[in-house]
Amino acid sequence: MSAFLVDAAHIDYLLTFAQSPRVRDELTWAGHPDTDATVLGEMLWAENARSVAYRYRAPEIRPAYTFRRWPGPVNPVWVLKAIACYEYQSCEHPEWQQSAAYRIMRALEGAAIAALPGWAEAPWGIARDDRVKARVRV
Repeated sequence: MSAFLVDAAHIDYLLTFAQSPRVRDELTWAGHPDTDATVLGEMLWAENARSVAYRYRAPEIRPAYTFRRWPGPVNPVWVLKAIACYEYQSCEHPEWQQSAAYRIMRALEGAAIAALPGWAEAPWGIARDDRVKARVRV
């Protein structure tokens, strides 16, 4: 498995999504109240750098980070893919699953899933009567 330091724009994209009111509530629930996006971004990037350093047994780098809001709308599918990429690059060290970055990714993932088209209209539980409505085009 390899690891790399994600681009600052990657962090910007995730944090732009995180700043929507519904997502901020999720982050608060995950133990991260609405804070300065630059501070969160620094923490996320540091966690990614920690993973890369651990993977390659190299000195940990601390890149400077300043949040820049992503221009235009943020797509929840892209957010989910960006989370998957970030986690793949950041999970190399043994404390990953106990990290604040991991909890933030879980909260962002839940919020991105809930933002998918059709999510709100889908039934919470599936019953036999839902067979026709549940058909999906893939």
